[in-house]
Amino acid sequence: MDYIFSTATQALMLSGKAVQVAHKTGVLLPIARCLVTGRFLEVAKPPSSTNPLIFPTQLIFGALQGYQTYQTHTGFKNVRSDIQDTQNSINTGVANIREDIGMVREDIKNVQIGVDTVIDQVASIQFDIKGMSDGITAIQQNLGVLQATTALIGVGTIANIAISAASLHQILKLREDVRQMRVEIKDGFIDLKKALKDQGAEILNHIDEVAADIKFEQHRVVLIRAYGQFLQALELIKSALACDDPKIKDHDLANARQMLSVALGDYRNPQLLSELSAIGQLRRKECAWAIEQTIIMTYQIQKQSGAVSHRLQNLQTSIRQDILNVSDAVQSEEEIDLLYPEISRICTQDLVVLSSWQEQSEWIQSLPTSDLKLLESSELSPVPQAMTSALSNFEVPEQKVYEELKPKSHFESLRDQLKLMASPDLRSKYEYEVVEKGQASGHKALKADVVKQSSDMAIANLYHYFQF
Repeated sequence: MDYIFSTATQALMLSGKAVQVAHKTGVLLPIARCLVTGRFLEVAKPPSSTNPLIFPTQLIFGALQGYQTYQTHTGFKNVRSDIQDTQNSINTGVANIREDIGMVREDIKNVQIGVDTVIDQVASIQFDIKGMSDGITAIQQNLGVLQATTALIGVGTIANIAISAASLHQILKLREDVRQMRVEIKDGFIDLKKALKDQGAEILNHIDEVAADIKFEQHRVVLIRAYGQFLQALELIKSALACDDPKIKDHDLANARQMLSVALGDYRNPQLLSELSAIGQLRRKECAWAIEQTIIMTYQIQKQSGAVSHRLQNLQTSIRQDILNVSDAVQSEEEIDLLYPEISRICTQDLVVLSSWQEQSEWIQSLPTSDLKLLESSELSPVPQAMTSALSNFEVPEQKVYEELKPKSHFESLRDQLKLMASPDLRSKYEYEVVEKGQASGHKALKADVVKQSSDMAIANLYHYFQF
């Protein structure tokens, strides 16, 4: 991923005075470091084209500020105490040695420097808390929108009329409407008839039909309960962010994790999932991913980089397996029409963002004690980024790509392409099969290095060609 640094930092890099830090694998991270002083300078912002469906970038790429929050706050209290002691000493000195004006002025100057430092640290604390709060809000909005679309999908086979209304484009648009407060989330659902009033009478009638379905109402009750647990957990996390006492902070975060785990169990309930179409399963699992991300965030607040890395690795593995399971459940081309752009977005953006977050956490783990202290004391100035930059754009280039490749494939190939996007291991097996059968059939051009560079569409098409 290409990160965007400020003009000043880019100039330092070009002059050789600063460098972009790297993960042990050589992958560049969104952090700039001064080669002269050794201090960490800036956290970059992701490319403006990055618009993941599930994971809000303002939380993930602000993770380093979150890493500093508690340390900075503790430092602020200590500095404030030191300044008060210094101020008292100065007052005594002024009373007893009035003639030494020069010394008093020097002490006052030192105190002012201390005050300025505290002001800077307070500003840093406020930014950290705001960054985390923005991330919490974005997670809540994403989950609410994804859950709300289940009222379009219903239980069982999805009606064709609901395909366009539940599309990736519509999800991104609804997410922006929620962010702009044009649509309200209530109990984890939104008034779809109001939000989709311009979609036509057929869609509005379909929404009524789903709402009247007893089976869907059973699912809705479970989702409302799970969403309530999720909201309670978010309130505890917000309280923890504002808490001075580390014991109370840790207690609140532990309770929040427990509530999130209960909600996660409802969203991943295998009996309920088995009653859903492929699209319904994906929506429910996307909600689960958002909750798992929130659990990871609680570890990030506590600066538990090892736990963060471990959970992120598990989450990426779960997402890939979930996509394989959803692909196996696909029964029609209409489902693929809806799923392909969305799964493509998840694989090319969401998983990439999660991988970057994991690399940052592993990098923090690898730092020597001296660098950790330097990181905690560094006043990292993040590149300004309006929250709307990644959320207001709901164009879907993945849709155009899909429309171009669809006429070149058939149902089984398209379904396998969903799997190949999510599973590098499965793709390797398909590549091996294509090379083996291609060489045996006299297609000498199908060598391993050539096949490895081929698209998922080409691999899936060739695989099925040789199967028949």
